[in-house]
Amino acid sequence: SRTMSRIAMLTLGDDFARAEELVEMALTEAGSDAGARAEALTVAAFVDVNTGRLDRVDTRSTEALALFEQLGDSRGAARILDARAGQRLFQGRIPEAADMYDRAARLYLDSGSLLQAGTPRGYRGWCLALMGRADEGLADVEEALELERTLGQTEGEAICLLYRGDALGALGRLDEARDSITAALATFRRLGVREQAANAQWMLGKVEEAAGNLHEAEAITREALETCPDMPFVFSMAASRLAALLVARGDLDGAVAFAQRAASEGIPFARYEADLARAEVAVLRGEPDADVRVAEALALAEAGRCAFSPIRRRLQEMSQR
Repeated sequence: SRTMSRIAMLTLGDDFARAEELVEMALTEAGSDAGARAEALTVAAFVDVNTGRLDRVDTRSTEALALFEQLGDSRGAARILDARAGQRLFQGRIPEAADMYDRAARLYLDSGSLLQAGTPRGYRGWCLALMGRADEGLADVEEALELERTLGQTEGEAICLLYRGDALGALGRLDEARDSITAALATFRRLGVREQAANAQWMLGKVEEAAGNLHEAEAITREALETCPDMPFVFSMAASRLAALLVARGDLDGAVAFAQRAASEGIPFARYEADLARAEVAVLRGEPDADVRVAEALALAEAGRCAFSPIRRRLQEMSQR
């Protein structure tokens, strides 16, 4: 059971279906072994997050946490917090995700699990950047990046380079952002981590858009969509980003189509930018309910503390005129 759980976790970055199959086998094999079942449930929670089955995460993680507490396993408890943080992020509950990633990173350190402490610290930094606190977020990601490099964790270093690049982009440091994300993308491709490679592609598209390179931004974002049609988070984020880009390029029909796909086929987090894109299309078309749609989309983004979208800034300026 434990071996299958570990293989499932390693497989998760490239083959969701195989990871899900392995973790279900691990749960069956665990039987009455509390430690093995807790481990399998933890990996199952990570699989559920990544496959978009967010409603199932609480059930599995609650059972796993109870088992870890029974066993006195603080490292296991940290992994549950880590999984729940991902769930909150995908649900669009960004401040909660930031808090949980912070707690997970601290608990990993307190339990002596230094190898696991870097990535939740990096994810917390990204959450802060998404909330409009890019300076603070960058500091967290830089701390995580230093730790991952010191430990020689190649994939962890690439994850931190990715979110470092997004934070730098939010600060307007576009050349540095491009270099950081491009380095991460090269590593993910070399390691065969398809999910993170696609994340790097749509984030690189954000940088190119900010630099005014709309053609390049659209091309790399479409590559992300082609890389991850079976991965809900990456697909919906890339689709919502493509919708935003198509608005900027004047393809309003295309923007609406991809915004609808992001909202209906993906995760709640992707709805922020998807709804903002559809609201901007309504304004540009002069639709009678445009003001209402803009207000609703801005209110939704504000409720989730999501400040990362250039469309949000444009709509805020429109609504203030």
